[in-house]
Amino acid sequence: MGLSEDICDRMRFDRRARSWTLMDPLGEWTDLRDLKDIGRASLELRELTHQVEAATRRKDWSTVVSLHVPELRDWALLQVEDQIKCHRHYWELVRLVLSTSPVEKHFVWPVDLLLDARPNRKFVMTEEERQILADAPDCLQIFRGGKRFASGGLSWSLEPSVAMWYAQQYEDRGQVLRGWCNKSDVIAIFKPQHEVIVPPACVKIQQRIPTGDEPPVVAPWLT
Repeated sequence: MGLSEDICDRMRFDRRARSWTLMDPLGEWTDLRDLKDIGRASLELRELTHQVEAATRRKDWSTVVSLHVPELRDWALLQVEDQIKCHRHYWELVRLVLSTSPVEKHFVWPVDLLLDARPNRKFVMTEEERQILADAPDCLQIFRGGKRFASGGLSWSLEPSVAMWYAQQYEDRGQVLRGWCNKSDVIAIFKPQHEVIVPPACVKIQQRIPTGDEPPVVAPWLT
């Protein structure tokens, strides 16, 4: 059952409290049971709550995650991750969250999901992505766009143009970081942005390029 767009992009389900919460304009979460004027949305939310709870009883974790709007699927997976016993299925759900999340969230990924210690992490990637990583050189040139003077993060890209796009979201306050990392330290590579997930401590930053400057040319094997 679909929800009104202005409602669904501001809601999340609290499994422990068995209720939906709604984000107000100030970013505070309010239990929908405390709202007086919710109208048709309350019926829709109750039905959606029943669907989430039914999927939870069936241990249908894909449905539990998918019933949440894309912006909140990472949050939903964190709520049930301790109940997912199949390691491969966990990583496939992480993949689902990533592939359906808004593009602007990709460089601010929840660290807990990707750094989980459970085995079979390779299944967070598609077969094609696993091959890209396997074929990559031992040392990778990577790029990250963000706010000027930032020191880095978990998510980088093999493509300088992708990093520049993120940097330009900060207008004249953006920058592109150029660095190197060892392939052995890479957690995953994701298409289509050629996103590289690597612990920040494993990246050697070599250059900071302010927004407006031309980014370095990517290595020929990536084209």
